[in-house]
Amino acid sequence: MLIVNKFINSLSIILRIVSMRGIERGPQTLFIMGKMRPGQLEKLAETLTMIIREGRGEPKLIRFLNDEIGLAISCKPEEEGKVSGLVKRSVESSRILVDRSPQYITLSIEPLEKAVDDVIRCGGSEVILPILFRLGHVYGKELVDTLELSDEKLSERLITTLEYLKISGFFRSFSVLHLSANKIEIALDIDIKTALIHFLRGVLSGIASKIFGRPFTCNSHAKSERVVIFEVVPYR
Repeated sequence: MLIVNKFINSLSIILRIVSMRGIERGPQTLFIMGKMRPGQLEKLAETLTMIIREGRGEPKLIRFLNDEIGLAISCKPEEEGKVSGLVKRSVESSRILVDRSPQYITLSIEPLEKAVDDVIRCGGSEVILPILFRLGHVYGKELVDTLELSDEKLSERLITTLEYLKISGFFRSFSVLHLSANKIEIALDIDIKTALIHFLRGVLSGIASKIFGRPFTCNSHAKSERVVIFEVVPYR
């Protein structure tokens, strides 16, 4: 029990998922996911400087992956349109998500791996890996809610959450190989690490469970040195 408590306490710093219920006009975070226009990196830097200088918002997270960008900006609700318009000038935005909770969610893979490695050394993988799966499962379900995806089509909900996980650094790219009510098959270009694989199995099963409204589980197998296939199926 001491080991489990230590693990939960370590992850509490990383997993900051705050309920949006009852919050209407508080601070919010815009997540902008898209591709950089050629030669627009300097323009983006100028835009972010302008946003800060004019007090319209505060950039909290910037991630680059090849030519793709993930950007999180905290701002007041009344500034949402202005901030979005400024950023779109330099980013080919594929999607803008709004998290209206007081703190934005960001689950970065680097500190998570450090916490997991530390606890595995103390308690062993047989104890920790099932816990990782369950934590991922809960996180996946909450992620669908927090990103306000209830009005989107099932396929769009899945793609959006995968895009968010990609810019958070969990994998380099993804491909949805199959999508139906009885099976979701996803290929991830990823660093093949046991702890990360178990956590993502949980995340994907949680996402599917929330999207379809019934329990799902997830299996995985390596297709190559960089690609892992995740098969999400109903739990029986």
